[in-house]
Amino acid sequence: MKKEAIDFNVAVTDAFGEVVKDKGKTIMLNASIVNILSHPHALPEEKKMDATEIVKRLTLQQKVASKTPQVYGTDELGVIRESVINMYNKRVLNVELAGTILKMTE
Repeated sequence: MKKEAIDFNVAVTDAFGEVVKDKGKTIMLNASIVNILSHPHALPEEKKMDATEIVKRLTLQQKVASKTPQVYGTDELGVIRESVINMYNKRVLNVELAGTILKMTE
């Protein structure tokens, strides 16, 4: 099942709508998702990475990093959502970033 194209190439904003910056540089949502997908805490403790999972995440990172909107399948969106939830539960992500990504991937 496919979903309409999603553009993750946008600036991250806080609850007040202000663009979030780190050391004067705007934080982009696509870069944040790429970092989440590559983070070791993105997987549940009981799930081990195998070659298929590693390649799937790498391919998904490349798709998310695109400067143009991309169409994502249900499985791809599920991987993003699972990773975000795991990172949030391990207190690695804040609620604004986690919530923004989860809303976009519904």
